[in-house]
Amino acid sequence: MSRLTRHLTGGAGHIALLSLFAVFAIWYAADAWSAQPKVQNMLLIGPAAAVSLALIVVLAVAEVRRIARGTDAAPKPEMPQNTFAAKYGTPIAAALLGVYVLLMPIVGFDVATPIYIAVSMVLQGARDWRIILAFSLVAGPAAGLGDRGNAVDPHSHAGALTNARPCRLQRRDVRFLPPIPSPGWWCRSAC
Repeated sequence: MSRLTRHLTGGAGHIALLSLFAVFAIWYAADAWSAQPKVQNMLLIGPAAAVSLALIVVLAVAEVRRIARGTDAAPKPEMPQNTFAAKYGTPIAAALLGVYVLLMPIVGFDVATPIYIAVSMVLQGARDWRIILAFSLVAGPAAGLGDRGNAVDPHSHAGALTNARPCRLQRRDVRFLPPIPSPGWWCRSAC
């Protein structure tokens, strides 16, 4: 295994990864074309595939030149390996993500996301509270703007989320939500 990882680090690994990205972009564009060869279907997919393939070619040429010069693309780690952040940063970040996911149904996305962003910034070394506060208060709500129109109304006849009686929605009817202490938190206007 160490022989494989030694050969796939640095330039060879980058070239292999770029090749996988190129294969995926070509496959995705070809699959979209075979599904529906119309301009409406390819209006976004075609240019996105072309731009990504052009970027992949530019990066691959740069990587081949770097390999030909004999320079390593991987920089030396800047952080000493005996610091608290180096030892415990990954488990703390994973625990923070778990707390964020568990708190989201309780306090809501709009409250949990700015707090998660602020604590993550502090964990990554940001110390200026003005930048932390400004970024988390702008990026937090901005993260949820794109999905506002796609919220599922639990009182609608969605079928997958409700039974035949949408007015008497019970906690067991919504299968994708984790169990929480207050069973009626999402259904404020139940009959």
